[in-house]
Amino acid sequence: MNIKISITKAIIIVILLSACGSKSNKRAVDATDLDKVIQEEAAQNPAGPSRSTLSGDDLMQLSKCEDISCVQLFMKERSGDFFYTKKGEYTSLNRGMVTDSAGKELMMPFSTVYFSSEPQATWRIAQTVHKKNLSDQLLNEFMQKGFVVVDSFRYYATEAKCYQYTSPQYPRTALFYSPTYKPWYMKGLYMKPSWLGYVFEVHYE
Repeated sequence: MNIKISITKAIIIVILLSACGSKSNKRAVDATDLDKVIQEEAAQNPAGPSRSTLSGDDLMQLSKCEDISCVQLFMKERSGDFFYTKKGEYTSLNRGMVTDSAGKELMMPFSTVYFSSEPQATWRIAQTVHKKNLSDQLLNEFMQKGFVVVDSFRYYATEAKCYQYTSPQYPRTALFYSPTYKPWYMKGLYMKPSWLGYVFEVHYE
């Protein structure tokens, strides 16, 4: 990638020197040539993932899915940000260091999106965020939509305390937010998790 960038810079410098070296010193740099070089560079070096989590709007839209094919189609449209690992599991392409309960730093995706894929399993879709600052940002997004805490209870799916949020602007939607060490029982990354995950599970009724 550094070689490509160096070549690009060299081409731009040649164009500029060519303009400056004109005897009349009136030859202007051709903007079209510069634009072409920049566009070619952008095409050769496509942008990486633009985000680390699904947004609140994404989660509310995803909550309306009632089967696997709906979820797969939804996530396929977001393949630039999430990687399909195996049936029922997607992971964020944005990765970084996450600190576990022992203070050890682990390299992992910043979030996952899991859904029930096992036969006879209760239908469930949830996003687990692995960084508190990202969790706070997403929770704040819901709060800006008018979501407030209306209940709390111990949730069997996460084996931890869960907070239920609702909003008068979205009367048929409820957010279940649960910080936990067991985001999804014995599946994928969560076979033996040692770090705190922040589960966002939106239900639409």
